[in-house]
Amino acid sequence: MKAIAAAALAVFALALSGCGKSAETAASAEAPAGGGRLYGNAQRGQGYVERWCTTCHTLGATGTDGAPALALLKKDPKKTDAYVRGFLLAPHKPMPPLPFTNQEIEDIIAYLRES
Repeated sequence: MKAIAAAALAVFALALSGCGKSAETAASAEAPAGGGRLYGNAQRGQGYVERWCTTCHTLGATGTDGAPALALLKKDPKKTDAYVRGFLLAPHKPMPPLPFTNQEIEDIIAYLRES
């Protein structure tokens, strides 16, 4: 029951945040029945990266002082899936906090690993 209430609250908070994400996207963050693992969708992840990340990060090999290129991040063995999850859940300055759902983070990781 608490999980349902928490999910409903999360959907409501995202709807009020004005972050431009639909309720359908927010609802997709719910864990699968039985608490199973979320699996990323690289195609959706590409859309999130193009919409939210490329404002600061480049897709090519050359980044900026404040935002490294995504191509460099993908090649860095220290940037594991767990690292990316943690960073997107609690970003560091100068990166702005982006209210990604768990599912969106898995989609972004899938895109980064596939491309």
